[in-house]
Amino acid sequence: RVFNAFQEARYGWILKTLGDIRGKKILDLGSGDGSFAYQLAKAGAEVIGIDSDELGVKYATENLESKNAKKNLT
Repeated sequence: RVFNAFQEARYGWILKTLGDIRGKKILDLGSGDGSFAYQLAKAGAEVIGIDSDELGVKYATENLESKNAKKNLT
């Protein structure tokens, strides 16, 4: 995944602020293309992503399956 500098800084700050999220369940409302859900899952959380945009959900599902990240994502 390639992010712009703003996304990198924002995701990094949020993950740092959350602390250790391994094994925690997180609901990502407005998950869009799943970029942040992916970062949360990489950090060890179990993530549920919800979005009203069908195309975003479709893209997130396909992209995350290709990254073998589905084990922590629903």
